[in-house]
Amino acid sequence: MRGFFLITGFLTPLAIIAGFLRVPVSFSYNSFATTDPFSLMGLIFITVLLLKGVVAFGLLKEKTWAVKLAIIDAAAGILLSLALLTYVVLNGDPLSSNLPFDLIALIPYLIGMLKIRTEWESINSIQVT
Repeated sequence: MRGFFLITGFLTPLAIIAGFLRVPVSFSYNSFATTDPFSLMGLIFITVLLLKGVVAFGLLKEKTWAVKLAIIDAAAGILLSLALLTYVVLNGDPLSSNLPFDLIALIPYLIGMLKIRTEWESINSIQVT
């Protein structure tokens, strides 16, 4: 899965360049979609993909900051999913749209990152000194 996020993190700046050139780029998350990278949804998607790409790179290269950023990434993903779920419930029929099933992966991801945080930081602090 890290490979996917590394690739999307790498391709996200290309989507920004395409936006400047007025080339439509398709982003979608659950039942939300946009083709404009500079719309509110487009900027949210770009930010999330860039964050996931940086986290994947940091975890792959075992950087000291990687787990802290992964925790922020997981918490932000959970909050975004809950916000989108709330939006769908308040503004439409929740049964007719896709529910944010990424919560099934994000919650264990957050728990796992919280569990390894102290060990990760102690191992990386030994390597630095």
